[in-house]
Amino acid sequence: SERAGGRTGGAMAHAAAGRRAVRVEVISDTICPFCFLGKRRLERAIAAVKSRNPELQVDVTWRPFFLDPSLPKEGMNKMDSYRRKFGAERAELMVERMAETGKADGVNFSYGGMVANTLASHRVIEIALKRGGRAAQDRVVEELFQNYFEQEKNIGETAVLVNALRAGLPDLSAAEAEALVQSDDEVTAAQVEREVVEYRQKYKVTGVPFFVIGTESKDVVKVSGAQDSTYLESVFEAILDEN
Repeated sequence: SERAGGRTGGAMAHAAAGRRAVRVEVISDTICPFCFLGKRRLERAIAAVKSRNPELQVDVTWRPFFLDPSLPKEGMNKMDSYRRKFGAERAELMVERMAETGKADGVNFSYGGMVANTLASHRVIEIALKRGGRAAQDRVVEELFQNYFEQEKNIGETAVLVNALRAGLPDLSAAEAEALVQSDDEVTAAQVEREVVEYRQKYKVTGVPFFVIGTESKDVVKVSGAQDSTYLESVFEAILDEN
């Protein structure tokens, strides 16, 4: 982690108003297994800290990243993709190791099915944020992670994306959700691609998940990897102590 300077006026103003808030931005890809684990560990950390500080508000926003922008839109066999990228032997070992690691965090990794370009899934995540705020966005991220990692669904398929969007925005009809997924009107592909570049450059991101944790006015900790929940708890507590 690294400390970053910044103005504290906003944090002080909110403290004076009795509002205690921590801001978390998670730079992530929807086909990143450690991002799913990172989500589970972040949730545990938030629940633990809020149990001691019930007035605390933790604002989590998900930001896009492309692990492999060369993946085809229509998808390809998931294991073939891993073998191509890592070699057959290493791919098999990785799958076994991730299955064991996932169990500890309540994630049942399954490596059948297809892997596709993640641009469309990030568009859906951005639409949910724009229309329904952070809670809606988080529900869509959760649905996509479960779809891809536990249910062997292809998150490049329109039907899967429609259902994921409706998980975040349940008032949408299937037809409305499909129109949003298939059109480029609400959130364009170019917008997502710009955001990927913006966050990668701003925080020098080379791997995900990448957590940016702080107050509303400044970044306090920037750290890469699926951090242990106890570490994330300690970061939240330190920010609360300072504000």
